[in-house]
Amino acid sequence: MKTFIVEKTASGGFTMGRAFVVNRNNLSADTYRIESKDADTEIAKYQKAVREATAQLEELAKTSDIFAAHFEMVQDPALYAGVTDKITSESQNAQLALENTTAEFAAIFDSMEDEYMKERGADVRDVRDRLMRSLKGITQNVLEGIHDKVILVAEDLSPSDTSNINLDFVLGFATELGGVTSHV
Repeated sequence: MKTFIVEKTASGGFTMGRAFVVNRNNLSADTYRIESKDADTEIAKYQKAVREATAQLEELAKTSDIFAAHFEMVQDPALYAGVTDKITSESQNAQLALENTTAEFAAIFDSMEDEYMKERGADVRDVRDRLMRSLKGITQNVLEGIHDKVILVAEDLSPSDTSNINLDFVLGFATELGGVTSHV
């Protein structure tokens, strides 16, 4: 049996149940380098991922304002320039370029004093995960498959995660990151 230490709570009460541990290892970027002749192919992969994410977020934006913000992030010229520059100048594949560029963007938010702004780094990581799923050909969010009553245990839960959860099956959430101003 493991012991959990609760630092902050978003709501009162308690529950008991089976833990569903969210593992995001499948969203780690492949770390190979590319040859300069392959840069256009990698940029095309990224552009396809942006188109797919844009289409998904356009629908989700109708249900929640946070997805309207994600819709804007996916199309941000600075994000596009950062990713494509890493592909062309640093010989990074599209996945690695996306991971490194979004890590830089998220770090800016993470370093802010204001808690609300600090947690916007999670939005950047959520957009990264959506784009990474597309780059890797992953069509389903792992949380869409929950059909039993569970307590979700994760490093963090994004708005995309929670929008795919059938709350009839969730008894509670336990996360390492996030706080009372998170989207969950």
